[in-house]
Amino acid sequence: MTYDSLCWALLSGAIGISVGLSELLNRYRTFHYILINRFSYVYMFINFWGAVVAYVIIKAYHLNFGPINRHELGMALVAGFGAMVFLRSSFFSYKDGKNKIVEVGPSLILSIFLKTAERQFDQILSERNMKKISEIMSMMDLTIDAKDLISLITKAMSVLSEDEKEELSNEIVQTLDGKFQAAIARKITLGLVVIKYTGGDLFLEIIRCLQLGENTAEDISSS
Repeated sequence: MTYDSLCWALLSGAIGISVGLSELLNRYRTFHYILINRFSYVYMFINFWGAVVAYVIIKAYHLNFGPINRHELGMALVAGFGAMVFLRSSFFSYKDGKNKIVEVGPSLILSIFLKTAERQFDQILSERNMKKISEIMSMMDLTIDAKDLISLITKAMSVLSEDEKEELSNEIVQTLDGKFQAAIARKITLGLVVIKYTGGDLFLEIIRCLQLGENTAEDISSS
């Protein structure tokens, strides 16, 4: 393989990494936790080598893609995105004893690493969220109106889509109206719901603002 071909192969690999990273971002919504999860790197590494191997196969066997073959960039793009399609494909599927459909093919291997990364991510994120919520709970008052909390969050986070806003609203209302044996369980659940969208620091600031508003109102009424 020539130096130029190596560069184009690496470009194909970079496309593979970008596709894998975009999938992880779509699931986790943050760069920080992706970068501290070792299985995220394994997942992107598989995408990288899949794209590189696809480029090498195209060059070695002179696969014909029409006018695209005239340009190395075109072949690198075909290899990069084509490998992503192949890695997410399955040769056939069958139903196991539990009537669950099992896909057999490259997608099976890729999904194993993705699920493993997702499981570890959930463990890391849940641990950090619980530590943050323990700090927030002492300030959280369950007399907070659901509409006020929803309005503050949606105004503070302009990037939330309409679907995310509706989902957040429904989860907050269901949590505040839900039946819990202990008030502390309601607080923790509400914290877990909100922090999923806002992150710990923003949620803490929102609670502080609400508490500040209540204290200000009490000072005005007492005066």
